[in-house]
Amino acid sequence: SDADSLGSAANLLADAGWKRGQGWAYEVSLPTGFDYSQAEGPRHPWSFWSQRGVRLTNGVVLSAAEAGEQATLLLPQGAAGPAFLALPNHYVLRRYNNSVSYALAIGLIADGVQGKPSLVANWPDDAPLSLNQRMNAQRALARLGFDPGGIDGVIGSGSRAALRGWQSANGRIADGYLTASLAEEL
Repeated sequence: SDADSLGSAANLLADAGWKRGQGWAYEVSLPTGFDYSQAEGPRHPWSFWSQRGVRLTNGVVLSAAEAGEQATLLLPQGAAGPAFLALPNHYVLRRYNNSVSYALAIGLIADGVQGKPSLVANWPDDAPLSLNQRMNAQRALARLGFDPGGIDGVIGSGSRAALRGWQSANGRIADGYLTASLAEEL
């Protein structure tokens, strides 16, 4: 039944460490000149992010519990797309499927069901990269001394960290986002 399915899903989330009364992530805006290399880095409380000019969008105010949580900045479409401050519940979602895209999809759908405002930033309409483009970019990063953590065509946290390293070393915005033109350049 619907009730049993929802109850089972809620129980799985609770068992995985879901923090009731807290969000999974919030959209944020980043100031001009922001150091994008901080994305997917160490987790910090809201005060750390706020001091660096990160602002919540849509008039959202964090609860005291959320403000004290360790949060990570996520840039799923790089500097050109929306930015998110991921709270511990984001990682609870990823215990089921450790994909940033999966957790974002589930979280954004849940927010929509709850009637929360839609995203402020536009989601870029980038064409997906082929497996060959992704693997060649990983090979190039490895050859250039930026270890992507394997050559498998999956642009996960290791590949994004390697790309941020290469971008930083080459005077680029170090957002770790692989575009078709960047894959071709590598």
